[in-house]
Amino acid sequence: IVLSKKEIAISNHFFLDFKNLDGKHIRMYLAIRLIEHVDQKPTQEALAKILGISVRSVRATLKELLKTTHCYMAKGNAKRKIPNSYHSHRLYEESAGYSIFTYNDIKCYVKELFEDGKRGNNELKLYLYMQYRFRNREIFMSQTSFGKELGLEQNSISEIVTRLIDKDFLHVEKRQHETQRHFEKCF
Repeated sequence: IVLSKKEIAISNHFFLDFKNLDGKHIRMYLAIRLIEHVDQKPTQEALAKILGISVRSVRATLKELLKTTHCYMAKGNAKRKIPNSYHSHRLYEESAGYSIFTYNDIKCYVKELFEDGKRGNNELKLYLYMQYRFRNREIFMSQTSFGKELGLEQNSISEIVTRLIDKDFLHVEKRQHETQRHFEKCF
């Protein structure tokens, strides 16, 4: 896969695992990808800085994220004062494909969707998943379907969609299918 310097490819395996990932894990993974993209080492301190959270919070989230297949830790050297760094796994089966995002889009998702604290984690989770589905031409999905695929309740999806609309991340257009219109005309 050939990318420009402004693009980040994320394996579709990552999106298919969203039901098993919390929003904080998704946000941490994206922060790792952002730091890797600018050729810096994703250390706990660097991640804390980009996410605007404490190193202690980073440590707890990383511990959980490392249990997945999406990230790994590269051991540092305490004697030489080289900290551990955390990296994304990039070797996945190519048949699953990749979704391409710009660096600025990922940065915006990580920072702007998180303005509301913990609620922002689920906003990020849903919005990013919608991006993945829409990029794969799956544009008609119900809130119930999103809920099942993300491990969230339908009413939570509804609230998140409302917040995303308020933040101008989403625009919802309600349409009727031709078969529904035809059915209504018959009666």
